[in-house]
Amino acid sequence: MEVKDYNKIKDIKDTPCGMVKESFIKGVGFARIKMIEGLSTAHYHKETTEYYLVLSGKGILKVKDGKQTS
Repeated sequence: MEVKDYNKIKDIKDTPCGMVKESFIKGVGFARIKMIEGLSTAHYHKETTEYYLVLSGKGILKVKDGKQTS
């Protein structure tokens, strides 16, 4: 399991969805935008690359097999 502290995840600017937080870096393969409860969320994939839109708050993002577990 890969654990990332939100405070240590870098900002990425000028993306199709605005500013996102960088979790794993290998490059963006494609972008998918979906609406969850009226909020636009960005999700990028390429191999093990995962980018998550972080609107606010602090916490720990736990990832297992490319899926958020908490």
